Amino acid sequence: MVKNIFDAYLTKDIHDTVGAGDSFRAGFYFGLYNNFNIEDSVKLGNIVASYAIRKPIIDFSVKRMI
Repeated sequence: MVKNIFDAYLTKDIHDTVGAGDSFRAGFYFGLYNNFNIEDSVKLGNIVASYAIRKPIIDFSVKRMI
């Protein structure tokens, strides 16, 4: 069996890793669905996940208006 090792897409300003796996999967499946090869699909998944972790999932700075 052949195993490939893919580089991570490095990013700065990591705020929250919640949803990173889901984001990777979405980008990866998008690539496969659109006939990208496996390597390009993995790269796309890494890029999508890197954008997902740049912002916090919950923004506690927003004040609630009651």
